[in-house]
Amino acid sequence: MYRAVSVVALPLASLYLMWRSRRQPAYRQFWDERFAWSSFPLKTGRPRVWIHAVSVGETNAAKPLLEAVLERWPECDVLLTHMTPTGREAGAKLVALAPDRIHQCYLPYDAPYAVEKFFRQTQPTIGIIMETEVWPNLMSEAKRCGVPMVLANARESEKSRAQAEKFLDVMGPAFGSFTAILAQSEEDKERLESLGGRNVTVCGSVKFDIRPRPPRVPGRRRSAAPSRSSPRPVRARRCCLRRPWPPVPNFSGVRSSGWCRVIRSASTRSSARSPAQASRSAAARRLRSPPTCPPTPTSCSATAWAK
Repeated sequence: MYRAVSVVALPLASLYLMWRSRRQPAYRQFWDERFAWSSFPLKTGRPRVWIHAVSVGETNAAKPLLEAVLERWPECDVLLTHMTPTGREAGAKLVALAPDRIHQCYLPYDAPYAVEKFFRQTQPTIGIIMETEVWPNLMSEAKRCGVPMVLANARESEKSRAQAEKFLDVMGPAFGSFTAILAQSEEDKERLESLGGRNVTVCGSVKFDIRPRPPRVPGRRRSAAPSRSSPRPVRARRCCLRRPWPPVPNFSGVRSSGWCRVIRSASTRSSARSPAQASRSAAARRLRSPPTCPPTPTSCSATAWAK
């Protein structure tokens, strides 16, 4: 039923874009990507990490994760997708970090033919969705193609949970298709699990991995401030950044790749973490005082497990 409704609703989506374009003319652009009329960035022969950030907030949150991917795995490229013009504009600044390795486009609407074309042409090795964007047809096609999916920096409000529960027959399998879910808090974990999410781990917010620039004081030189011309990701002072496994994973197959080993480790960490470690306050304390590194690789945030 949902598959049929998603196709029938496409004309309504075009009307919505026209209505939004009255105040934001950028909504009139790239309709060929939104409706899958044109080609998507083809795979270049490299392993591909797909990061989906809906709008500007999710895109900014994905920046430290993207920088960690570029630094940790120089042999892969990145596909960055969005749903709003503001998200695409913010993503263009991230593309400038490595224009030869980062590709950008809109994610098509959740119609069966559109998501099938998207996966067939882009061929991602892994998909990382930021925060809350869950589409049933998209997740079903990812599962059919054998692409592991991660919901990173995941959050779910009580209002969103109540709305999703009304369509649990459709949304339940979609949430259950994620290989791993990295939730921001224990409350988010409970709500995501109630919707069918599996392998949910509380990792805190990725915002803890972002250090704001120091304020500019008039009349004082910024001798210690970082250079704007070469921004660097803030390495969270956590044990998971020192990993014993090799820096270059094996991308010979989706299920045997280094990414999947990371996802499997993320899915088994929830029982080993105490509530204090999972809380945001504990995460903030760890930024000031790093804990002792355990003998096995662990992760405290979406950026950290990417590193």
